[in-house]
Amino acid sequence: MINGTKIDALEFEKKEKTSEDNYQKYSGQITEDVRDRIREGLWNEYIDDALLNDKYDDLGITVDEVKEVNDMLYGDNPPQQLRQAFTDPKTGFYNGQEAYNRNQVLQKRIGAVQQLLGRICSGAQKKPPERETDRTGREQHLRAEMDGLKK
Repeated sequence: MINGTKIDALEFEKKEKTSEDNYQKYSGQITEDVRDRIREGLWNEYIDDALLNDKYDDLGITVDEVKEVNDMLYGDNPPQQLRQAFTDPKTGFYNGQEAYNRNQVLQKRIGAVQQLLGRICSGAQKKPPERETDRTGREQHLRAEMDGLKK
């Protein structure tokens, strides 16, 4: 159960099997690492859906609209930029699951950068001007945090 939403194990396994079949069809043999990535990507989709449904309700967005957008981006007929970026050059097939997974990673990084910027801005408003030695230490600390986000 995620955020009060029950997860149907059979539905999850069916989606997992479909994703594995698609991967195998278009990209070749499935390794345990690939299986783990597929499983993790599907689980993250379930988490995102469960957590975001409340936000969608608050904004007046229906689940059908969200599904329509996801189908448009990650389905069989994506925008040209996504198709170019996530088409396997060996097979010529678009990998919508990989596009979705990369988008989720990007969204998490954007969120982390926004939090970092929020801390920087709130810290700048509350503190008196720093001495040069304090500023250098702070810059090194922020660079270390940004480097951590790149990984």
